[in-house]
Amino acid sequence: LGSYNEYLAVLSYFFEEPWEKLVDGLETSWAIQVLNWAGFSLRAIGRFSEASAPMKANIEIAEKNEDWLEAALGANNFSELKLFSGNIAGAIETGINGLNLVKKSGNKFQELINTATLANSYLQNLEIKKSKELFEIAENKKSIVDIKNKKLNSLYGFFYCDFLLSYGS
Repeated sequence: LGSYNEYLAVLSYFFEEPWEKLVDGLETSWAIQVLNWAGFSLRAIGRFSEASAPMKANIEIAEKNEDWLEAALGANNFSELKLFSGNIAGAIETGINGLNLVKKSGNKFQELINTATLANSYLQNLEIKKSKELFEIAENKKSIVDIKNKKLNSLYGFFYCDFLLSYGS
């Protein structure tokens, strides 16, 4: 419902030091989730500098525990944070890492999302050829994952349309 401030108030009880240090005794699977939720929520309300620490920790813990899907989700969120913050090179670097992580997970839907996010980062860096290549890969993956809706839609469809309107097919 967009109640990120209230959500963050609840999540704060899982931290000894807000957004930096989790309380002791939290199971690893829960720690990964809490860090992801906190980072995402902080980013959603524009608290980019505070969102960075839980996002980094989320990826590190997920990778350490070989939870490739959660690491890939975290890397995708962190890549978007870097892009929103104007760190395009960092967004690309993190996006590449996220794409490598999601391939380990085998989750085709998340792979198309990470691919489209990386394509958008390349677009913002005006690397048109690479952006086009990745958007086309993402759209191909979409047609495999969703037989009824074969085209990119939602936010990633918007990014691809932005590309097509700016640079053509």
